[in-house]
Amino acid sequence: MGTLAVDNIQHTDGSSAVTLNNAGITNLSAGTIGSAVTFPTGMPIQIVSFNTIATGNYELPQSDTATNPDIFKLITPKGSGSSFLVSIRWAGEIDVPQDCVFNIQRIVSGASTVRINAPGTLQYQGLNGAYGGSHGADDDSTPNSCAFQTVDTTGSTAGTDITYRLVVSCSSTSTSNSFYTNRVAGASWPATSYEQFSSEIIITEIAG
Repeated sequence: MGTLAVDNIQHTDGSSAVTLNNAGITNLSAGTIGSAVTFPTGMPIQIVSFNTIATGNYELPQSDTATNPDIFKLITPKGSGSSFLVSIRWAGEIDVPQDCVFNIQRIVSGASTVRINAPGTLQYQGLNGAYGGSHGADDDSTPNSCAFQTVDTTGSTAGTDITYRLVVSCSSTSTSNSFYTNRVAGASWPATSYEQFSSEIIITEIAG
């Protein structure tokens, strides 16, 4: 990061004064924040997001599984010791929504995948469940959705990538629980007469 230059100027009354210019200051829109720059605790540093209208489906297992399409986003922290506000919006359809739980995973440098702020690690413990519909209630065209957020206070190292991912699991022993993202089930796909959606993840880095 460059130094802040000081130029001599004259007041209108002829007395000496100083002013500051931005010569040599590195643009903070890229890279990490220099050690000389500090942000007040709680101040947003950067926001990144991923939005998708892609569609997909699979049979939901009894373990944390990435959605199809995968709803995730990598963020490169600009500061050390930051927290991260992670917001999720998902829509689609689930055969047995009352048995479904959503979680957010943190992946640091491609390893050490863990749930964030969940009440536990079992398949029925989650941050959120799906809204809308119920088992056996027109589950070929009745949408489900969820929207939730949490703050990851684990901290960060400037320049060390963190990935946040939406995962979902089924708490029942059923081996047949179809999970559809950005679409309802319907008789066939694509279908112009059935609901379609978008899903999104938004991550805000907050100064620690």
